Order: sequence, then structure tokens, then C-alpha cells
Amino acid sequence: MSYGPYAKKICSTDGCTTRVYGVGVLCGKCHANSPEGKAEKNRQALRLAWQRREDARLAAGLPLPKMHCNRCLHWDDGLCTMGFPEGFGSFAKDCSCYTVGQINLDAETNHPDIQEMVQQRLDRAYELAGRHEPSHPFHSLYTDVFGELAVKGIAV
Repeated sequence: MSYGPYAKKICSTDGCTTRVYGVGVLCGKCHANSPEGKAEKNRQALRLAWQRREDARLAAGLPLPKMHCNRCLHWDDGLCTMGFPEGFGSFAKDCSCYTVGQINLDAETNHPDIQEMVQQRLDRAYELAGRHEPSHPFHSLYTDVFGELAVKGIAV
């Protein structure tokens, strides 16, 4: 038996006598039935589904949605730099790594950075209104905190 990347081998699955060529240890049929083969097939199916959605959007002449891989910080020259094989088009809606390149305050109000700024402003107003004190009648409530500050003539 010869050795090397192109040596003829027998599939390593018990009972399978199919020859394997190249560097693999499983024949195509056994690989397709293995957990790795099934995961690969699922990834290919996901990519195909996202590709069909993107093709349908382009065929309909619809504009780029506000959450789209092309708008992501991790998108570079047509590829997802995070390594998601299905990462293109509207996959951004389901992507845990989606990050907008530039934050548009009107369009990206749910972005974590925007939410953090809003929460910091609310916390500052809460303290300025004195609501952090247990004796305050609206202690632990953010409701109309800016209205209370406006009455006092305090701007945040």
C-alpha cells in the first residue's frame, strides 16, 4: 500500500469497503451520514436559502434593507470576515455579530451603543431629580423624570 495524500485507502467506517482517494478517511456516502457531513449539508442549505432571498430582493428591485450584511462592520469585499458561510444579504437580521459601520441615530435606535447612551442619560436625570433617595415620592421610577427636571429648570 502506498502512502501520501493520493494513496488509495479503504473508508474507515466499519463494514464499508469503498476506496477513498486523497486526504480524507471517509468515502462520500459515509461522510454525508456523519455528524460533520450533516452539519456541512445544513450550512449549505442555509446559504442557499439566504442566497435565494437575496436574489428575490434584487430581482424585485427592492432597496438595501437597513439591516443588511453590506452595512455591517464585518463585511469586507463581498465576504463575511466573521466566517459565516451564510453571511450575506439579509442574514444580518439573524447574525449575533452584526455591527453597523456607522451609527445612524434615526435608523439604528436599537443598537447597543445607542441604548447605552440613552440609559446613561436616564440614569443622570434620575440622580439629578433626586429619585435615587428612598424618601423621594417617585423613588425607583423613571416615569416623567425629564418633566420633573424641566419644572425645576434643570436640563440634561
